[in-house]
Amino acid sequence: MNYIYLLTRNPTEPDYSEDTEYELDNSGFLDSSSSYDDEFIEEFDPGYGTYTSCVVIAASEEDARHIHPDGKVREQNDLDAEWTETWVLPENVSVTRIGIADPHLKTGVVCADYFMG
Repeated sequence: MNYIYLLTRNPTEPDYSEDTEYELDNSGFLDSSSSYDDEFIEEFDPGYGTYTSCVVIAASEEDARHIHPDGKVREQNDLDAEWTETWVLPENVSVTRIGIADPHLKTGVVCADYFMG
């Protein structure tokens, strides 16, 4: 049986060291006039030319984690530069089962969100 999964980036927590200050505006978002380092931006902004999420059909959560939003399926030891240029490593993917797939549908990507910029 195949399931439908939502895959999203699972960014690591930023370094909130004592010597780094992040200013928030009144709505709780980063104040664009404040100074914050590029590392913080990189953690929460996927950047141009990257995927932000996708919906896939797979037999298990682990199988889903190894489907790239571009449709290619890769094993853990087969990761290449293309994988990380446009997506995150499988261990940094948040996987949520959202349904059961029709038995006639094949494993793969249903739709993907690509941030062109």
